[in-house]
Amino acid sequence: MRPQSRLNAVPEVPIHTIQVVSREYRGPGPLLDFSQGVLGARPAEAVLDAVAAAAHRGAGSAYVRHGDLARLTELFVADLATTHAGGVRPDQVSITNGANEAFCGGLATIAGAGDHVVMTSPFYFNQHTWVVSQGIDISYWDLPDASPDFDALRALITPRTKAVVVVTPGNPTGAQLSADDIATLAGLCRDAGVWLVLDETYRAFSSLPAPVHRLFEDPAWSQNVLATYSFSKEFGIPGYRIGVLVADAAVHTQFDKWREAVSIMPSTLGVVAAEACLEHARAWRAEQTHATLARGRALRACLEETGRFTWTSGGALYGWVRHDRPDLTDLQVASDLAIGRGVMTLPGSAFATGETGHLRWSVGTATDEEIAQLRDRLRGY
Repeated sequence: MRPQSRLNAVPEVPIHTIQVVSREYRGPGPLLDFSQGVLGARPAEAVLDAVAAAAHRGAGSAYVRHGDLARLTELFVADLATTHAGGVRPDQVSITNGANEAFCGGLATIAGAGDHVVMTSPFYFNQHTWVVSQGIDISYWDLPDASPDFDALRALITPRTKAVVVVTPGNPTGAQLSADDIATLAGLCRDAGVWLVLDETYRAFSSLPAPVHRLFEDPAWSQNVLATYSFSKEFGIPGYRIGVLVADAAVHTQFDKWREAVSIMPSTLGVVAAEACLEHARAWRAEQTHATLARGRALRACLEETGRFTWTSGGALYGWVRHDRPDLTDLQVASDLAIGRGVMTLPGSAFATGETGHLRWSVGTATDEEIAQLRDRLRGY
């Protein structure tokens, strides 16, 4: 027998595909990884020390209880207030096993099979996989950069629509909506009677002055907004799988039911790591995000120097880049770069249906030295 489910309609995981293809590289020098959307820097020493101490005590072997999350929740609420206007209460926060769990579980509380959501295109492929696997119908709102067409969005909302899903700063485009655009988006969703699912995983990489938006100033924000965040991306701890769902308290009651059947609770060591991040590594975060944005500018200059790539949009960890080979698909270009040049990127078709002309480049794990090596690898490409 062979597995048969809605997942059969979903492409293979693009990072896995490129990692397999890249094994065929036989050229000089190591592989250059511009495919991973995570920080590659070693976490702050205070975070590593806290995790080591907790593991040595045996603390990581027990289930986390709800009461164990109170301190981290308070720390997160205070930290969120440094980038967002308004107030979020602790009872509007769930600490999760990464932002992906926050998204999947949050959406599970408001939509199910036969319902309809609107997703931006390009979209984050993990979110798309979850929506497809749940039998939820999708319409795509074209948002390749930071210039939203709200009339086009309104036209996509139907009586079956439960939510509009937006990632800002974007994955894969890096584009970031302004505070005014987010206010317009939230108002549009409220007037249409649908939820706004706002993924702010990359809030630390914002190119805008604080506040990033003012949604939380309105006491009624939680009536139709779910927001997700990530310690993993901000503090370089993706292996600890720790994120946040921000929503109405009633959403968290339903989310707890869903999570009990999936992961039960976040890991103890993930909670310890996140607490240490917020207490001791905020300066580390600022340094890393500043360096990452600088590497993004260097990557853009490097790619444009070749004359073969066009930077469509970028920000946070990402560049959404058009290639100039209309005779090849994006997967063929990505595979050619991996095998022939030892350069790992992701095909744009993983992020948009019918897309063949773009690649997603990430500077998360790249170094200044690797960008210099990339110039040499692409010379004559």
